[in-house]
Amino acid sequence: MLNKTDFGLMIGTAVFSFEGIGMVLPVVQGMKDPKKFPLVMTIAMIICLIVFTLIGAIGYVAYGDITQASVVANIPRIPLSITVQVLYAIAMILTSPFMLVPPLEILTKYIFGNRSGANSLQIKWGKNFVRALVPIVCAAISFGVGSDNLSKFVSLIGSVACMPLCFIFPGLFHYKVTSNKSLRLVDICLVLWGTGMVIYTLYVNVNSWVHPASSSAIVISMTNCSA
Repeated sequence: MLNKTDFGLMIGTAVFSFEGIGMVLPVVQGMKDPKKFPLVMTIAMIICLIVFTLIGAIGYVAYGDITQASVVANIPRIPLSITVQVLYAIAMILTSPFMLVPPLEILTKYIFGNRSGANSLQIKWGKNFVRALVPIVCAAISFGVGSDNLSKFVSLIGSVACMPLCFIFPGLFHYKVTSNKSLRLVDICLVLWGTGMVIYTLYVNVNSWVHPASSSAIVISMTNCSA
């Protein structure tokens, strides 16, 4: 029941799925009553947990070991499945700009500082160039990785980028602002746990790229089933 070889990939992917720190500030700023954000976040996380669990379980029950990273790819090539894939692509195109807003704001702030493009055409087009370059780079990376390695790439991002944001940095920040020894002990445990998980999941992920035996087995199984 448990794939011990690639189990670590699931951890990175799960953390990536729940990681939304980049949207916290925009959501809080857009709320009428920001004090209710913890309640909103809790409800949203519960809903996401239920949806992710149901979709993952249903997909695995339906397709078993040949379940692909995107379960939509398992659906037979019929008009309905093609429509679902097109709608999924449209949803990604429409939501990606929202996810890119925080990093683009940070990047343009770092490059151009407080200089505004309102009175300078050079700065204005410089910012536009940076904003256009980031999606192009992301698209190039996605094409380079390919659909076959999507799950590994997502897990890698989850291990390297999302895991520290979930476990390590919150513990470090809270350790600095609290004087309670018990809470500081919890923070230390959280940081150590996060560091260990980063090392473990990163090792499993790198090993899956170097020795893609399990992925090859899945591809062979899918080929046999389609034949």
